Amino acid sequence: MDRNRYDIAIVGGGVIGCQVAHDLAPEYDVLVVERDRVASGASGRSAGNVSPVRFYAQGTDQPAMAKTIRSFFAEFEHGPFSFEPHDRIELLETGSLDDPKGKAAEIREHGFDVEFLDKATLKARYPYFDVSRYDGALLFGDGGWLDPHTYTTALRDAATERGAEFVTGVSVKAIKTADDAVDGVVTADGDFEADHIVVAAGWRTADLLADLVKVPISPYRTQIVVLEATLPERFPIGRAIDKELYFRPEANGDLLVGGGSGPINDPDAASMDADETFRWTVAETIPELLPELDTAGFVNGWAGLDAASPDGYGIVDAPEDAPEGLIVASGFTGLGVMTAPAIPPVVRSFLGEEPPPFADFFAIDRFEDETIDAVSAFDH
Repeated sequence: MDRNRYDIAIVGGGVIGCQVAHDLAPEYDVLVVERDRVASGASGRSAGNVSPVRFYAQGTDQPAMAKTIRSFFAEFEHGPFSFEPHDRIELLETGSLDDPKGKAAEIREHGFDVEFLDKATLKARYPYFDVSRYDGALLFGDGGWLDPHTYTTALRDAATERGAEFVTGVSVKAIKTADDAVDGVVTADGDFEADHIVVAAGWRTADLLADLVKVPISPYRTQIVVLEATLPERFPIGRAIDKELYFRPEANGDLLVGGGSGPINDPDAASMDADETFRWTVAETIPELLPELDTAGFVNGWAGLDAASPDGYGIVDAPEDAPEGLIVASGFTGLGVMTAPAIPPVVRSFLGEEPPPFADFFAIDRFEDETIDAVSAFDH
């Protein structure tokens, strides 16, 4: 290693760890320790949907988070990675949302491109959907999708160019402490000393920190299948809540469908293949939504493991009862790739910098009355 001690050691080489390393590397000595390969876990197996306006455009402070995310993706380019905006629709089952037109207008007040499409407009704009059971849809014009593996490795490469170091194939066994403060990480290949530790190890975060602080997250499994299709140009990203599925086009015109999500008791034994029951669910329900795909063939499928918090959103905090210098960044419940650009400003606030307006959104103490088992398993 080039250094004996680091300002910051990051545990986990997924999208969150790489995003934080990319942001902090120009000003801090940063080390990332990954137990396998960068993007080998949840990040590389995600769908890569990016819809910050859908998830973060409401409330007092969240619009600032949505704008932070949008700005980063609009500006970041490295190697083969680039981000292309893409429309997203939220199909509204009859009676599922009061005053959807008013909701769209409320979100537009924050400067976001959102509109309500009534049933007739939805059918005219996207004639390949069967909208008979829907009142219409909310159309978000600021979404998009990306290849999550390419994005995460692009962040790693850019972070390396900025001075960050990456150690892969090395598992962190424990967090070193001294005088009620972190002092580094313990690995099978030796110890790495650091003044601050950011633990972004997905579902393993809670177990790694069990002796130091209680982190209210649970392992969470989600599934994806790809169907052979020839989708029309500008086919939207979308979600049908009533079917508990989300979908997006692949670059070659195939259809990616995700869902089948929920907490899992034994993540080490979990299959990384999509379940047969989930494949059948997709086979039965997608033709109801897209009749022209009634004979679409199965291309492939997989599953991924993430960490879920009780409300389904991430935790980025330095818990009061944890050793000084310990920062937790986990529990994103499948939203990590999209949310990643908003995480570095929150981490910086625990390094003594000004917190962003949305920092409290990720605070761990919002779960004082929650239990770890009370996980919100929603599809994105």
